[in-house]
Amino acid sequence: MKKFSFTDAELRASAGRVSMALTASLPTPSECDHVFSEAFEEKMRLLIKKRTRRARRIAVLKRVAVFIIAALIGIGVWMTIDVEARARAADWIRHARDNIVVYSFSKKINESDVLPVYKLTWMPEGFELYERHESQIKRIRCHEVYYNAEGKMISFSYFFMHSGTNLTIMNTDEENEMISKKVRVKGMAGEFFYGTENDPGNILVLRDEKNNVMIVINSDIDKDSIMRMAKKIKVLK
Repeated sequence: MKKFSFTDAELRASAGRVSMALTASLPTPSECDHVFSEAFEEKMRLLIKKRTRRARRIAVLKRVAVFIIAALIGIGVWMTIDVEARARAADWIRHARDNIVVYSFSKKINESDVLPVYKLTWMPEGFELYERHESQIKRIRCHEVYYNAEGKMISFSYFFMHSGTNLTIMNTDEENEMISKKVRVKGMAGEFFYGTENDPGNILVLRDEKNNVMIVINSDIDKDSIMRMAKKIKVLK
């Protein structure tokens, strides 16, 4: 095979000529005008809508999480304990540190215990159920997600306040502190956590002591609407 040698300058010149030839072979922008089918356009709209919903959901839900673990090791060392809360109910304790609040529970549930069904009988116009999940092995937790056409989200969860379960609420906004206010709805005591400019999710936490259930509403809608939703919750046995 015959060997050829090239200088760097010759290679650069050849590459430039090839690049110009490839560019010249491309069609003009007017020749690239393509009309996609309605089916394809609809698929793209659904994909964009799904991605937008997912991004908003992550932004809102990142403030609240339910952990089912055996124990929260060392929590008494680095968190202050709400003594008043512990005195009111020995079955749960509220821990707080900086921009994190943790509710931990110690009551055990029986094999025969059945989680009641809680239903939202009112919500702002335009919201529709997007998904619903229940724990598979034993129904001890339920989670529902609703969206409207604008992409706003409502997360509605409830679960047994049983030993090994912790509800953690955190503020991911480093510029603004987390502000909360104690509330009472339909005889249930709770706490409302206000969203911030950089962390928009409002969170309402209610304790149904009668049924040993914690209720959580998490959304980027206004407080008044969230409170109205809570007042319209119906318990189905």
